[in-house]
Amino acid sequence: MEDEHDRLLRLAAFDRARELSRRYTDLVPLVVLTEGFAFDGRRISFGSFYSGIFRPKELHGPSALALVTAPATAGKPAPYEDTYDESTGRFTYRFRDPGSESPQATLLAAADNKKLIEAHRSSVPVIYFRGIAPGQYTPIAPVFVTAIDVGTRTAALEVGLPLADTSPDGLVSSEDTRRYATREAAYRLHHRPGRRRVYPRSAAARDRRTDAQERDPAFPRRAHPAATPSCRPSRPRSARDPLRRVLCRVGSGPGRDTAMQFSCFCATVDVWLGQRQPPRR
Repeated sequence: MEDEHDRLLRLAAFDRARELSRRYTDLVPLVVLTEGFAFDGRRISFGSFYSGIFRPKELHGPSALALVTAPATAGKPAPYEDTYDESTGRFTYRFRDPGSESPQATLLAAADNKKLIEAHRSSVPVIYFRGIAPGQYTPIAPVFVTAIDVGTRTAALEVGLPLADTSPDGLVSSEDTRRYATREAAYRLHHRPGRRRVYPRSAAARDRRTDAQERDPAFPRRAHPAATPSCRPSRPRSARDPLRRVLCRVGSGPGRDTAMQFSCFCATVDVWLGQRQPPRR
C-alpha cells in the first residue's frame, strides 16, 4: 500500500485527466496534457508521452503513475500492439522494449518495466493514455494492472471505479464490475472519437478559450475554423423564398404549424449567416 501523499497525488492526477476528457470530449490535445496537473502548489508532469511508462519524481513509492500507448502514424503501424481482449475483458499492455541495443537503453527499458510490475504488486491505480490520432489522446482513469506475464512481456489492465477503488481501502470492486467498466472504455476508444478535431495550438488562444467557457457555459466547445460563420459561404435568400411563400399561403390551414416552424428556422438561419440582425430584447 502507498502512503497518503502518493494516494492524494494520484487522485489529483485522475481528477485532472477526467476534467480534460470531459472538456475535449475524450480527444485531449497533447499540448494540453504536457502542461501536467497541480498538486500541493506544484506543477507535476503526466510524462513525456514517448517512453510509455512514467513515474514522477514527486511520488514516494516505486510504482508508475501513467501508461501510454502511442497512436499509429500515416504509413506506419503503432509502436506497440496494445489491444483489448474480448475474451478476458482486459486491455493488453506490452512491456517497453529498448530503443537500441546499447546497455544504457536496455537498463532504461528494464527500469520502466519495473515500475509497471510494482504497480501490479502494490495494486495502485494508474492513468492509461491511449493515442487516438497524432497529437491526441484519450485518458482513462483509474486503471489497475491486474496481471503480469513475464513470458509474453505483457500486462493486463482493467478499469476501476473512480471513487470506491481510489479510497484508502484500495481495489474493492468485483471482477465483473471492472470487466464491464473496461468494456465501456474500449467502446469509447473505438466508437466515440470519429474524427480528428482541431484546437487552438497557442497557449494564449487556449487561455482565451478557457476564460470564455468559464464566463459563458453556452460557449461552443469545438473550435474548428469551418464552424465559424465568417468562413461559411453565404446563400442568397431568394433560394429559400419560394418555399417560404408557399408555406405562408397555407398558414391559415392545416399546415399552419409547419409554416410557422419553417419561418422561425429561416429567421434563425438568416441571423446565423449574418444576413439579418437578431431581434432586440
